[in-house]
Amino acid sequence: MMTHAYQMHQSPYRHITPGEPAPVAMIHVVRGDTIFLAGKPGHAWRLSEGCVRLDRKTYHEASWAGLAIAGDIIGMETLIDSLYTYTASAVTSCTLCAWAPRAPSMTDARLTHALIRSEQRMAETLALRVGRAQDRIHRFLHLLGCAPLELPKLQDIADITGLTLATVSRTLTAMSLAGILRLEGRQRAQRITHIQRPMIN
Repeated sequence: MMTHAYQMHQSPYRHITPGEPAPVAMIHVVRGDTIFLAGKPGHAWRLSEGCVRLDRKTYHEASWAGLAIAGDIIGMETLIDSLYTYTASAVTSCTLCAWAPRAPSMTDARLTHALIRSEQRMAETLALRVGRAQDRIHRFLHLLGCAPLELPKLQDIADITGLTLATVSRTLTAMSLAGILRLEGRQRAQRITHIQRPMIN
């Protein structure tokens, strides 16, 4: 009589066991708020609404490292060692939901999907730092979603697109005058009420 030995697959990722509550179900943050800090313990979040920048701290300075928009997962590294690798800040007002697999069998499928989205986002964010200033800013603002939407801080736009603050300010003015986008509101709290779809090269 033949017997078969089955080895249980041991996932390297932490998961929430049935009945174990997530620390916080949902949070809302406004533009400019810090969501979590590099080196601090926490858990992964799914971005339901808004845009988040990720920064890596090197030699006492923070440098832009990535971008997340609605549908993306941030803080996935905490599934391994519980500590955040990056500092996450809200580029626009955001809604985030706690994210974690509820069982080992769910971990691989959900994580694979999240990693695929992460790779796609990396390719898109790298493209934001190539080409003419207007094209970079146009692609970034369009990536945020459909108007009306909150205009990010000029410094965030500059960091993400690899441009200077003066260039961002000058380019936004030119785009507004050309009818590519329409801005309303006070200078420090402007909203984009219209934006044309960028040309695909």
